[in-house]
Formats: sequence, structure tokens, C-alpha cells
Amino acid sequence: MPAAPVRFSEGALRAIEGYAWPGNIRQLHNAIRVAIALLDDGEAEITEQHLPEELFEAPLSAPAGADRRDAGWASELPAGGTSLDEIGRQAALRALDAAGGNISLAARQLGISRNTLYRKLGKM
Repeated sequence: MPAAPVRFSEGALRAIEGYAWPGNIRQLHNAIRVAIALLDDGEAEITEQHLPEELFEAPLSAPAGADRRDAGWASELPAGGTSLDEIGRQAALRALDAAGGNISLAARQLGISRNTLYRKLGKM
């Protein structure tokens, strides 16, 4: 069954357009994949809360090599053919691992609430 269409809120689009994207298209691709994975059941709009915090912390024209929070876990998401639920679980697990098991820190890094992170982890 094809996935339902997803759209971006105006705020999310502004954040995406205003970010320097030092990782180029791969970083953008991973940010969008994670945002889609973090959508709750029935949600079809990516908002600011689904996007990485780094999009809101960096100046519009950050210099190359600027110090940014490591989001290496996002680049290790499974390749195509995986369900959105599974991608969400993998993103949650990798963020939790990167945060040293700290649920609050992992949720902040993903830009979601602790309850949403617990839900993502509970679908294992």
C-alpha cells in the first residue's frame, strides 16, 4: 500500500530553507527521513517539532566546518524498503544510544517529547 502524502508546515519550510546544510543533500535527505519517521499515526504534516534542533540553532550562513551537534546516527538509517514505523524505531534507538541512554537528551536531540520517544521505542 502506498504511503500517504506528507506536507510541510510553513514554519518547517522556513527552517529548511534557512539552514546552511553543510552536509548538503545527504543531510537534508536524512533530516526529512527522520522527520517522516517521527510522525505519529495519522499525522501527515511535518512541523518544526519533527525537525532536528540544529536547524533552529545555526545562523543562516554558518561557515563550513562550524561546530554542530553530531547527528551521525541519522545517516545510519536503514535503506529503502523499510516501513516508516521501523525507521522511527531505528532513529529512536540510535538517538538513545548517542545520548548514552538518556531519554530526555535523546528526545531533545530528535526534537520530540519524551512521551513520543517512549511510544516509538514501545513499538519494538
